[in-house]
Amino acid sequence: MISKESLNIYKKILSISQENIEVERNPLLITRQAELGFDNSSKTWFIYYNNVQSDFPFIHELGHIYFAQNKIGYIYFALPPPQSSELDRTLGNLINNLLDCFINYNLSKFEEFYPFIKQNNFFYLDHLKGFQKQIEDTESLSTLLEWFILFYIEFRFILKKGDYEQKSHEIEFLLEILKTNILSFDILDAKKLEKLAKCLDKFNEKKNQARLVKIIAYFVYVLLNINFWTKGELIKQMNLFFPDFNKF
Repeated sequence: MISKESLNIYKKILSISQENIEVERNPLLITRQAELGFDNSSKTWFIYYNNVQSDFPFIHELGHIYFAQNKIGYIYFALPPPQSSELDRTLGNLINNLLDCFINYNLSKFEEFYPFIKQNNFFYLDHLKGFQKQIEDTESLSTLLEWFILFYIEFRFILKKGDYEQKSHEIEFLLEILKTNILSFDILDAKKLEKLAKCLDKFNEKKNQARLVKIIAYFVYVLLNINFWTKGELIKQMNLFFPDFNKF
């Protein structure tokens, strides 16, 4: 649980002190440590959390509000996707990880928050054996791809150079484990996976992007190279996940 004092300090750093933000524990939250909600009638944000060991999950959710309100001007980058039976949840998880990379990169530019991002990334690198077993036991290709996208970008383009160099052996080992297990599904071959990695490299050119349509175009660019969806299907889903995005 985050203290009210810390929450207000973090809000002030991100220039979102004007936002009404409440924190509530949700024991049903299992797959992630925290998530955002918004009550339109009271104009109040809610950070729902469960099994949180540090302030980072709260800072990350505040980062969504900061990015949506102050950088992009598009509230759906902070809200959960609208309820619709047409939404592809597998695709949604991949989109969410791509969006999280933009959030964490923007947070990393605040000297107060970079140590939290470093600590969060180092946790996986300092517990490689346990995470390796989790990867090898995973029966979902989409979950492996979610991890690969997130860690590839976080390690290569969000960690500072010195921190990357300090953990370069562990980083490359972890990425190789993910690649090996992705290839074991015999759906993506080595060339397609290499092409996907090159698409993720483009994040370095896009990380300071503040135009909504450009960010979503990058999402589509990456996801097309997973070869699960056609461009038409991706555009349709983007319109469901991000209503009216093409008007921004």
